[in-house]
Amino acid sequence: MIFNELKGAEPRFKEEYFKNMVPRFVNASLSLEGSKGDYSSEIEALDIYHNQEALEYALNPEIDGELNNKIMIDILERVTGGAYANFRNGKAEVIGSSVRRSRANMIPAHLSELLYEYRTDKEYIEDPFIREAKFHIRFLHIHPFGDGNGRTSRIILIKNLCYQGLAPCIITKDVKKDYCDYIENSDIESLAKLFKDRSSKEKRFMVELYKDLCNRGLIIGSKMNEEQALRYKDVTGKSLLPKDILDIDETQFPLRNIENLISLFKYRKLPKTVRCQLAYTPVQTKKIHIYDYFKDEITNDEAMYCEKTKSMIINLSEDDTFFKIFQEGESLKYYVKGTEVSYNLFDKMLKASISNKNIKQKQKTLK
Repeated sequence: MIFNELKGAEPRFKEEYFKNMVPRFVNASLSLEGSKGDYSSEIEALDIYHNQEALEYALNPEIDGELNNKIMIDILERVTGGAYANFRNGKAEVIGSSVRRSRANMIPAHLSELLYEYRTDKEYIEDPFIREAKFHIRFLHIHPFGDGNGRTSRIILIKNLCYQGLAPCIITKDVKKDYCDYIENSDIESLAKLFKDRSSKEKRFMVELYKDLCNRGLIIGSKMNEEQALRYKDVTGKSLLPKDILDIDETQFPLRNIENLISLFKYRKLPKTVRCQLAYTPVQTKKIHIYDYFKDEITNDEAMYCEKTKSMIINLSEDDTFFKIFQEGESLKYYVKGTEVSYNLFDKMLKASISNKNIKQKQKTLK
């Protein structure tokens, strides 16, 4: 599951993700209750604070585990800023709803029954969102608290999904009518689909955030390449690579960096940040194939771009590895020894060739 994969990759990702998700969720949840998310309003600002505190409590690893009555009451107490800290002892009043809520004296028994059904429900193996929808509807129909039931139920939903390794589900104002109708009519399947769609949307955001943090070198990923590690070092001051690799200057090895090669591929020139000049010669063969030929005269690395085939062959001196970049439609594909590889692996293998003793020696003579 992608949430488990990402959240376990590096503490920095969890920190950055939850720092972003918590206020989004809280504002969305409160908007369903009529809040405008106005921080200039003391009342709304305090509500936002209380709900953030409640969500952070629910997601605290120290209480990570199966849901119980105490955890639900603790969430409620934080949601309401201490105004409510137990089950309601009077009649439930829900404006516009015709659903009969549990009598106050039956709330503990109905919640115990709900929790038992939740824990023993086997349908979640095939579709965990069905189980969450069942729980959500039943919880709100029991209506265990005098206030804060909706806000508490949505925090419980987030906690349950995260505990199962699923991306959180943020219910926003634009789907409020459907959300409320599904609950009112006990439409489990429709609510489950809404939860699943919203969780999938959040998962896509998580992946994009993870990629962004990786590309900026702000987290340590299992596939972090040297360029990302260098960025990580610049930001954190912590070194993730051997000193001889960290000392590499891309201006000394312009054809051993994938971004440089992409720049040559697309524009026939290196990025402005690379000061080193390459020998450049356009070549035309008898078959009218026009090539652009680049050579690093210090290391003797070579790159040849063919306009007709939209491909570039890279030949690194003292390295018999065959590198190729090929354009297919709007996308670039990368090959090493005839096998397609990922962008990260291609870049990693390019830079790995710098470990060659003779190349390292040339680097020293340039310093």
